[in-house]
Amino acid sequence: MTAQTRTELIEILSSGRFQDIVGTEEGAQIEFKRHAYNMQSKKDRSDLVADVSSFADHRGGTIVLGVVTERDPTSRRECASEVKTIASDAVDEDAYRKLVRAHAKPLVRDFEIRRYRESGGERELVALHIEAQDDLDKPFIVDLIVDVENPERVIPHAVGWPTRSGADTYWHDPARIQQLLAAGLRGSTPTSEGEAPGPAEEDAKAQLALIEERVQDWDDLPTYVIQAIPRGRYRIENFYSQFAQKARVWRGIRPYGFNLSFQSAPLVPVGDWLTLIDDVGPSVIIGRTGAITAACNVSPDFLGWAQTSTPDRPSINPTVLVEFTTEAIRFSYECVQPALTQEPLSWTLQCHARRWIRGSMEVMLSLRQFPTNLRHPTSEAFDLEVLGTSDAFRDAATLISEVLAREFDLTKEQVPYLSGDRIDLNLIPDR
Repeated sequence: MTAQTRTELIEILSSGRFQDIVGTEEGAQIEFKRHAYNMQSKKDRSDLVADVSSFADHRGGTIVLGVVTERDPTSRRECASEVKTIASDAVDEDAYRKLVRAHAKPLVRDFEIRRYRESGGERELVALHIEAQDDLDKPFIVDLIVDVENPERVIPHAVGWPTRSGADTYWHDPARIQQLLAAGLRGSTPTSEGEAPGPAEEDAKAQLALIEERVQDWDDLPTYVIQAIPRGRYRIENFYSQFAQKARVWRGIRPYGFNLSFQSAPLVPVGDWLTLIDDVGPSVIIGRTGAITAACNVSPDFLGWAQTSTPDRPSINPTVLVEFTTEAIRFSYECVQPALTQEPLSWTLQCHARRWIRGSMEVMLSLRQFPTNLRHPTSEAFDLEVLGTSDAFRDAATLISEVLAREFDLTKEQVPYLSGDRIDLNLIPDR
């Protein structure tokens, strides 16, 4: 039986049923390597520390050495295709542990290296197990691994932040690290577990509840919500006068995106918020704390089944999904943020979706350059959260990539309208 989870993979390794590994997909907690990390190679030594640290920074995971992978044409993920073997002397367990201890900060706890022997065979695999770490220890920072042959070429004390995204380890952009440091120095880091949430977090929760109460058919149709929450304690002055006027005339990027009709529709005060709630189109709530909620039903009239849809084969429209997400984030950064502070500001960006699976509906992408047949979303409801850097197009790309990767198995290369690591709406053809 092919492993679907890390727990199942560990059970297969422990039982020695190596052939059952074939077909297992790489993911957020599973990775396969054909060869052992070579301690004589600077790249391999760097990869070892980065891979271990990225799993520690996420939810833990297992790296199995001695397994070949290939991309599955259906799921488009890397899957175990062949079990090889690892020579007994290929892995210096003590050297691995010392390297990680020396270059990962803080200490990665519960990091184990285990050898497994095939049941009734001669093959041996080695697995690196990284257990979930205490949130107070995160993030895990990796310092520079010096090239021992050319140490004079290296700038000392350089550091990076590796993290896990889907089945890959990647390095956080320096701009994002700078934003985190700036937020920390200003005392605007997110609240620790157990502390009371700040006013912006409370605002966001209450805004979502109001949307659920006021929007028609909210409990019946699929829904999609973007929330932008400033990290720190800020307040918009002149909220009902100058800010309301500025928000009303704010121009969206494109007419089919967020476009809350600010030019003609008033923002109505509801308690301590300004709101524009629409039963058929998008709705928005803006708080004087800077928290905003942009929401819509995924309906035939708006963010949903469009283009080549038929009653028995509806299709998700990624164009509107991209535009809506990008517009909501850009509105937060270009309209709300300047009213809060003139200093650099970090955001928590959240995406909430509900009821994405509708009976026997087949979900497709209808753009010709992307796969025409996709499996159902992986879950009926999901929540995503990323750290905003005040770069709307970069942050929108991060969030959209997570939605399409987690729910529809799209790789980053298949995410529409990306240019590098940013959304480029100039790539969207006019309709």
